[in-house]
Amino acid sequence: MLERLSADMVFLDGRVITVDKSFSIAQAVAIKDGKFIAVGKDAEIKELIGRHTKVFNLSGKTVVPGFIDSHLHMKWTGLNLDKINLRGVSSIEDMLEIIDERAKEISVGQWIQGFGWDEGYFREKRYPTRWDLDKVSSTRPIHLARAYGHIEVVNSKVLKMANITKDTPQPAGGKILRDPKTGEPTGVLSGQGALKLIEKVLPQPNREEEKKAIKAISKKFNAAGITSVCDGWCYPEDFRIFQELKEAGDLTVRICGMVKIDAGTKPLEECVADIEEWGPYTNFGDDMLKIGGLKLILDGGIGGRTALTRLSYRNEPTNFGLQVIPTKDLIEICKVAAKNNWQVGVHCCGGKAIDLTLEAYKKADAEKSIKNRRWMLIHAYEPNECTFADCKKLGVVVAVQPVFIHLMGHAFISGWGKKRASYACPLKGWLNQKIHVGGGSDSPMANFEPLVGIWAAVNRQVELTGEQLGVEQCISVQEALRMFTVESAYLSFDENIKGSIEPGKLADLVVLGEDILRIPKMRIKDIPILMTIMNGNIVYKDKNED
Repeated sequence: MLERLSADMVFLDGRVITVDKSFSIAQAVAIKDGKFIAVGKDAEIKELIGRHTKVFNLSGKTVVPGFIDSHLHMKWTGLNLDKINLRGVSSIEDMLEIIDERAKEISVGQWIQGFGWDEGYFREKRYPTRWDLDKVSSTRPIHLARAYGHIEVVNSKVLKMANITKDTPQPAGGKILRDPKTGEPTGVLSGQGALKLIEKVLPQPNREEEKKAIKAISKKFNAAGITSVCDGWCYPEDFRIFQELKEAGDLTVRICGMVKIDAGTKPLEECVADIEEWGPYTNFGDDMLKIGGLKLILDGGIGGRTALTRLSYRNEPTNFGLQVIPTKDLIEICKVAAKNNWQVGVHCCGGKAIDLTLEAYKKADAEKSIKNRRWMLIHAYEPNECTFADCKKLGVVVAVQPVFIHLMGHAFISGWGKKRASYACPLKGWLNQKIHVGGGSDSPMANFEPLVGIWAAVNRQVELTGEQLGVEQCISVQEALRMFTVESAYLSFDENIKGSIEPGKLADLVVLGEDILRIPKMRIKDIPILMTIMNGNIVYKDKNED
């Protein structure tokens, strides 16, 4: 006699938002061997309860699929846990007080490091400089990132350590900001080419420190409902750390890692060799850890007015942003990537950067089709009708960060003017064209909490001013929820195994304290996460939940 199938875990009496194709709502769900085996009504799911089944009565609470962040930087976010968080600080004076306090807490030999400052929030409305930081200390190294890989500021001690002087030539793919009167470097470095100059003197964590950071941030991701991420900046040694954590059973987030190619700061022939010498390519791995696409950075961002744009920046008629990778190099790398079966994702914020990226994609496609490889635009602030047409023709997908409108809306307005800024990050525009768009955060550049990202996509409220920017580009809660679940899964070829609550898919889900579809839209970001399940295992549980 066959033994009746029994589940490992069931959730009853809930409101299960499946995010399947019809966006159906169920009452209960059952899990076995790390996968969903049934979704339906209580009576149906109760049939699967056995002697060893864990039963959770939701009492009407809402369940959604585990959140998937389509683009962030896991290691950096973890390492930032020990650095000074300067996000939202309202003046350079206040920032200096904060870092001075940290300086008193650490030993004299340690670096003082922080992240997240934004001159748009400062009363002074300017970048901090080496001379500002020297007020805290000119003999201890200080390093503060505005946006890693884009704009950072250091004090005089670090400039001296890196041998950056008024005579240092401007590097390719970057800029050393200088005092207009004296020509002395201000301590602000913009673009990868310039940041490479200080990279060699910055303190580098060892492998154990990196592993500790990744384990710690994984738990915080779980507490935010995140069960999968696409890490957009990985080197071979990062994959080794991920693999060691996986084998030790310490990986509580599924990782798809993009391989960083240092185009623009390394010779083209070295970049080509890096690609050709990789044995495995996109999709090598399993549902816990796999290789994603190649990652390239073509321009900067809106904050430092370095996104490469079609039109100049407001009040700067000659500033069209920064191009990190020469066009011919971009084209050649894309051709080599296509030849070697890679997916490619390019950081291309400004409209001109988007245009150059798609032209490179077209040239690669002419030699070997990329149609089914889901090549990606990352960030893509200002697409146009030609962008949409090219994306549909080539099967290009997009990784967006709705939270940027919330945190950086003021920078879009000051850099482009209100009318142009209202179209920045046009989520409704992408979706109207039926282009696949995955939601993410770009953490540590912004908040990694998916509910904040969903809230931002639905409301487009600028933090600094409280105004809604580009209301016509707001999307529905259902659309935003898809963006942070099954659509992000699509970007990594995983839509058939995760991103929705359906039988046969990986058992990743989140229990919410309120119904995301029924509460006022402005409250979405404040919904409590009560429990996170990954692979049928509880990876986070609110301390107040039984």
